[in-house]
Amino acid sequence: MTGLVSLLAGCAEVFRQPDANRDFVRFAVKMDRLKDVAFPLSLAAAPLCPHDIQPTYGFELHDKSHYAKLPKPEYREAAIEYYGISDGVSLRYVHPRLPAGLAGLHARATVVSLDGELLDNKTAEDAAEIVRRLDRRKEGPLRVVVKDLEKVREVDLYSVPICKYPVILVQSDVINAFADGTRVIVTTGMLDFTANDAELAVVIGHEIAHNALTHIDDLRLSHVLDSLFNAHTGHHAELTAIATEFSFSKEFETEADYFGLYIAARAGHDLGAVGQFWERITRRALTVALPAFSTTHPSYPDRIGAYKNTLREISDKIDRGDPLLPKITSPRAVRQSPIPDREQTEKAIFR
Repeated sequence: MTGLVSLLAGCAEVFRQPDANRDFVRFAVKMDRLKDVAFPLSLAAAPLCPHDIQPTYGFELHDKSHYAKLPKPEYREAAIEYYGISDGVSLRYVHPRLPAGLAGLHARATVVSLDGELLDNKTAEDAAEIVRRLDRRKEGPLRVVVKDLEKVREVDLYSVPICKYPVILVQSDVINAFADGTRVIVTTGMLDFTANDAELAVVIGHEIAHNALTHIDDLRLSHVLDSLFNAHTGHHAELTAIATEFSFSKEFETEADYFGLYIAARAGHDLGAVGQFWERITRRALTVALPAFSTTHPSYPDRIGAYKNTLREISDKIDRGDPLLPKITSPRAVRQSPIPDREQTEKAIFR
């Protein structure tokens, strides 16, 4: 929900065309694709960020008030119409492979009660606080009662741990994604640039790795993204400032590549063709006048060589039946160990 509220504050560029319904649907579909990929990655990466863990049930809540920050009334109306929001709290998003989805819950269902507390006259934020209160108690499942197509359903959900770095989609033509230590920001330009979900998973996994490995603590000042972001991001002044102020070193980028591939592999993605993505993104960066890109990112030959080595390493571990765990490569990574096996992390889903 936090990520949803944050992205809504920066949605103004979505609505350049007069057809608000069409524009909102396009953005909402992209946002759902991002969440479809991001949730399993955050779960797969949880062992890497033991100090930044939060529980999730794999759903997001909303109500009409969530769309109050949209720039014009017709945009708010488009959101309410698209999601079919009536009075009260409803499910905005449900991931099919996380507890809520596995229990058969679906987006757009009205939430009647949480943990035995009726949601009459309550907001989505009130509902989120009920969930947080239960999580703090750490006692038993979350009982959820929903009304979907006039049918009332009651399910008990157990949470699973994920890295608490919300993955936020921002409308912008710029092809980029970045981490700021607490969030992962992905532009619609990057979303459209990725050819498939495996490529998107590598992008998000890379940025999650930056946060999990606390690279933000040792960032070096740079203006690598300054001209690109200023040219395209428009209203997103806060995000532009973050991206332009800091840039990671080649060492950090290489480390994030390595851990990010493991995160994507642990989430079940086939990484066989992802090398083509780095070729495309490197070529793109060099053709849009980013001369400093080569000083902060590994060269394409170095990156593709490391990618192939990591892919062989992952494949060998799968063949041997070894835990799919990255090697400890730096003092920063040592702080995250020991890393439990993926199966230990995922067992709670099927409780």
